[in-house]
Amino acid sequence: MVKPAISASATNTFRISHPPLDDAEARFERLSAHQDMLVQRFLPEVSRDGEWSLVFFAGVFSHAVLKRPGTADFRVQEELGGRATALTPAPELLRAAAVATGLIPGDWLYVRVDGVVVEGEFVLMELECLEPRLYFLDDSMAATRCAEALFSRLKGTGAH
Repeated sequence: MVKPAISASATNTFRISHPPLDDAEARFERLSAHQDMLVQRFLPEVSRDGEWSLVFFAGVFSHAVLKRPGTADFRVQEELGGRATALTPAPELLRAAAVATGLIPGDWLYVRVDGVVVEGEFVLMELECLEPRLYFLDDSMAATRCAEALFSRLKGTGAH
């Protein structure tokens, strides 16, 4: 799977085979001339079991969704037919995501940890520290928790 290092809604994300087809190789060359690209092994578990997004505010777990692709696509974004369902992650999944947040340097307000379970282990796919989509509509208290974390952060810095 190939995707831009910075994008939204799976823009310019595509799958390639090995060896790559001429059009896939040309597409990669065209895109990589203008932006950094990531190459990741495609995980069939995303299509079969879904991709988790776990949201943390100021180091504290808030809520999670399980994203699944639509029937005609491998991408999980709702704009492409995918769907997200609010679910409570298993404790081991939550622990693995929390470990990933511990690797982020500096002080952060929020992070979304995206990954998939492969053979019983959480595999980190993305650590979204500048993510516009935090699934506030999937948890009625998520926006409140985010606002409380922000208020606490501002109060601690003396900002008004």
